[in-house]
Amino acid sequence: MRRDPTFWTALAVAFVLGLLPGLALMAYQRRSIDRSAAGTREELQARQRTWNAERADLTQQLASAETSVARLEAQLASVAAQVARLESSSDAEEPGTAPKKPPVIVERSVEGTTTPGKDIRLVVKVEGDADKVTMRIAKVDPDSGWVKTYVLKDTGVSGGVHVWKTTVPCPDTPGEYRFFADAYLGSTHVSMPGISAWTFLVE
Repeated sequence: MRRDPTFWTALAVAFVLGLLPGLALMAYQRRSIDRSAAGTREELQARQRTWNAERADLTQQLASAETSVARLEAQLASVAAQVARLESSSDAEEPGTAPKKPPVIVERSVEGTTTPGKDIRLVVKVEGDADKVTMRIAKVDPDSGWVKTYVLKDTGVSGGVHVWKTTVPCPDTPGEYRFFADAYLGSTHVSMPGISAWTFLVE
C-alpha cells in the first residue's frame, strides 16, 4: 500500500525538528567549553608573566648582592695588604736586602678553549712579592662537589707586576665554573674573591 507523500514529508520534518534541540545543546556546550579553555589559558599566561617578573627581580637583587660582597671583600683585601705592609716595614731586614712588599692580586684569568680534552692556562697577576700563588676552580653547581686547586709559577715581571701561570687540563664535565686566586707571603694571605662575573663555561 503506497503512503501519501505528505506522510514522508511530515516524518522528515518531525525528524529534523527532533534533532534541533540536541544540536543546539551541543553547540551551547561547545561554546561553554571554549570560553572555559580561553579563561584558563589567560590565567596561565597571567601567572607566567608574574613569575617572569618575579624571577627578573630576584636575579637583579642577586647580582646587586654579589657586587656588594665583591666590593667589601676587595676592600678587606686592600686593608689586609696595608696592614701587612706596615708589619713588613717594621721588621728588621738583612743588610743589603730590599724589603719585600706584600702581594696584591690585580688580575686573574682563564685562557684557552674550555672544552673537555683541551688544556687551559691559568693566569694571576700580582703586585708585590709572593712565595706562592694558587688558583682554585669550583663548579658552580653546589651539588657537584667538584673543586681543584692549582699552584702557579712566577713567569716574570711585566710593568712591575709578577705574572704567575700554569697550564692544566680543562674540566671533563660540562657546566659553569668559578675561579678564585690566592697569594701567600710568609704568614700573609690575600685573595681575589670569585663571584659570578669571574666564571667560564665548559661545553
